[in-house]
Amino acid sequence: MRPAMPQYNAVIDKINGNDITPDAKPVLQARQTMVITGHIENMAGETQSGFNGLIESTLYDCEKSISFVDDNDIVRTYEERQNKLSLNVSRVSNGQFTFSIIIPSEVNCDTIAGSNGSSSSGLYDNYRPSLVSLYAYDTDNKTEATGSCQDFIIYGFNDDDELNDTIGPTISYMGLNSNNFNDGDNVNDSPLLIASISDESGINFSSAGVGHNMTLTLDGNVVYSDVSSYYTPVEAEKGTAGSINYGLSNLEMGHHTLKLKVWDVFNNSSEKTISFNVMNGVKPEIDDIKAVPNPATTTTTFTINHNRPEANITVTIEVFNLMGQRMWSTTESGRSSMFSSFPIVWNLTDYSGSRLQRGIYLYKATISTDGHQESTKTKKIAITAP
Repeated sequence: MRPAMPQYNAVIDKINGNDITPDAKPVLQARQTMVITGHIENMAGETQSGFNGLIESTLYDCEKSISFVDDNDIVRTYEERQNKLSLNVSRVSNGQFTFSIIIPSEVNCDTIAGSNGSSSSGLYDNYRPSLVSLYAYDTDNKTEATGSCQDFIIYGFNDDDELNDTIGPTISYMGLNSNNFNDGDNVNDSPLLIASISDESGINFSSAGVGHNMTLTLDGNVVYSDVSSYYTPVEAEKGTAGSINYGLSNLEMGHHTLKLKVWDVFNNSSEKTISFNVMNGVKPEIDDIKAVPNPATTTTTFTINHNRPEANITVTIEVFNLMGQRMWSTTESGRSSMFSSFPIVWNLTDYSGSRLQRGIYLYKATISTDGHQESTKTKKIAITAP
């Protein structure tokens, strides 16, 4: 099997104005701003000035040596980048990009610094390169680019007093299953947490410190500490912004509370709590159903917007003539992609395989999950001559 490789390279040219060379690696510190500039090029090294889109950057801490004992009682050691420091989305314009990252206060390279986080003790370990990984995409031209750079080192702590961010991240929304959630609503026993967060300095992803991870706490005693793995970044003018989509499962019936706590790169925290009731028999809700294109000439594709994201659902589509006679129907099952069902394609034929005559028809959808179902109102679709 041949891997699907992007056709372009994302190349970093400078970090904080310094050229990137293997022999002269820039050294940065925790809490320092890292400014990255670069370009998109083809395999021949030619800059792609027509590339316009977004670039995702993931900053990793230096490697750590991990040892284990194999089946023959021999100690084996391998290198691993366990600590993700930053995850951001920025813009590529005319094949060029520039973005900045504030390195979190806690990194592996100063794990034995002074107890107050300063560098006064002069004790540091793990003086090894860090890494930034890049993925860029131009949605208009359907092109992609990837790249990485580890010709820099994150080492030590910047204790400049001018860096005085004391405000925690903003949690602009927190709910279950949809953006229409209200505190105290009834939900199913496996809801999806949806949250939107941002911070002008940056969200903390580092696991080098203790107690500064992104967490969810259920009913004050059950803690989920892997929340950052379910974070998706979006483009932000400054700092970091993104969404969390975290699935909960097999919750007990009754009243519950859920608290989200997030930290920024300067170790300021924010939290938000919601309450909800888990109940049997909560039907899925359909927000809308669409047929595209409409009018249809050869085929049309049905999609359903609903409030059971990332759930296993069964969808039935039915098409009727204006006399109420059912002309075609189908039932398909699969996993929804967030608030949208999987696409269902119809070739405009009836049960016998004959193409329907041009005119106006009616269609509706039914969605079912967890043994409960909900139907839409009927909508119209026009079929035109081929």
